[in-house]
Amino acid sequence: MSLTQRRLEREFHTLRKNPTNGYHVELKCGDIFEWLGSLKGLKNSPYEGGTFNFCLRFTEEYPEKPPILKFTTRIYHPNVNGRTGAVRWNMLGKNWHHNNTMEKVMMSLRALLDHPELQSTVDNGMATEFAYHRKRFFEHAKEWTEKCAMEEPASSPHMSVTAISG
Repeated sequence: MSLTQRRLEREFHTLRKNPTNGYHVELKCGDIFEWLGSLKGLKNSPYEGGTFNFCLRFTEEYPEKPPILKFTTRIYHPNVNGRTGAVRWNMLGKNWHHNNTMEKVMMSLRALLDHPELQSTVDNGMATEFAYHRKRFFEHAKEWTEKCAMEEPASSPHMSVTAISG
């Protein structure tokens, strides 16, 4: 077993041993390099009541290189591509450090939902809406949450194809 595999096993078991109400992870087909997870929307946010599924993919270069995070549930968020689920986030980019743990990533991911990184967005229009038209942004995010994140089972590995206006 490689050092990467050992570290991933340790981090995975830490997350499973100390579960929180906010997120859940499991291995995809028993593969330590691919995790499926779900994240609950925070109370008093436009994501409240939603369950947002995601996939984390690791390489043998972990922890020197960050995992790739992709939402499989559509989410209206400036740091997430609404079509592909790809995430642009400094924690998994230029601010990545090999001492980061997946527990820290999961806690920070929950915080990212309410506090987008406007300097590293995927969608500039959505970032502008968040910065200058917050009420309209919240309405759109709530609409997407209701249409896409309240119907799927927590560990569904597919992207929701529900039509979204906005």
